[in-house]
Amino acid sequence: MFDYPEADSITAFVTRVALGTAGDRDAVVAAVDAVRDREGCADALHRQLFDLPVFDVERHRALICVIGQLGHPSSLAALERFVWLTPDRVLPSRSVLWDGYSAADWSLQARAAQMLAWVARDGYGDTQLQIIRGHPHSVVRYAAIGAWLLARAGDPDASEKLCALVPVCDKWAVTNAESIAALTPRQFGELVDAHAFLTA
Repeated sequence: MFDYPEADSITAFVTRVALGTAGDRDAVVAAVDAVRDREGCADALHRQLFDLPVFDVERHRALICVIGQLGHPSSLAALERFVWLTPDRVLPSRSVLWDGYSAADWSLQARAAQMLAWVARDGYGDTQLQIIRGHPHSVVRYAAIGAWLLARAGDPDASEKLCALVPVCDKWAVTNAESIAALTPRQFGELVDAHAFLTA
């Protein structure tokens, strides 16, 4: 089911990934890792990333994860650009908005921030910190915080270093990064919305 994709078959591959289950993860990883034309595949994925607006959020989330797993250096700029897009650029327009956009509406940008850290590993640090400190929505900042810390799991001082750089209102995300990482996207969004309400 998850034969390795190439640029001309990547659309169908991403759709199969989106329809898969958690049990398919190892097969997906093995298939992506076996890609030969990595640059061509990355280019094809980037074109899909910016095929907006997004009508299938789960498929786009899978697409972003495949970009992250492929790990091509050209994806750094693409993911960074996507992270800063506002929901009105990413999602279909709405006739009525209740008090702006919720955390769930930023979930794709949050996943892109995580994959940016995954592709960058311990590089691209200034860009990651810019997202952590300056992104307009907390759900993206918290996702970037968790991914930044995960990429530096071997550094016992990483949390302390990051705490010194983030605003006071975001320090809880640094100290609770491990428990936050265990949440589903829906639980994560609900937690961020609740925190935003309590600290408003």
